[in-house]
Amino acid sequence: MKRFLVAILYICGLGAVDLAWAQESEPAEVARIVGSQKVKQMDKQIKSLSKRINEGLNSGTLTREKANELKADVKAIWDKKQEFMTETGAKQITNVQLEKLKAMWKETAQKIHQAKHPGGKNPETTSADTK
Repeated sequence: MKRFLVAILYICGLGAVDLAWAQESEPAEVARIVGSQKVKQMDKQIKSLSKRINEGLNSGTLTREKANELKADVKAIWDKKQEFMTETGAKQITNVQLEKLKAMWKETAQKIHQAKHPGGKNPETTSADTK
């Protein structure tokens, strides 16, 4: 009888440990590696920010000082992308990291628009910009 109770306690104890370990190891949102096409698309979008800054500088709608501030924001996005790629150990990023980069991109795109068009409406992003 004692052996039976010990066996039950052992099984129950092990089950509780396994359950607790499983709950700790499962993140709320699973980070998946995104495809290289999405990474390339993000690269294009970041490059488009630099192009828009240069256009504003050349047309006179941006001052050199404001352009330098905005270029620093773009560089921060590139640096964050490189940091994410280093974290994954390859030239890849996760879906969670991609969403963070998209948020940084959108914020910088809005800053560029507001700097080039003071007093104007916020830009409407196209579906190509947000993919």
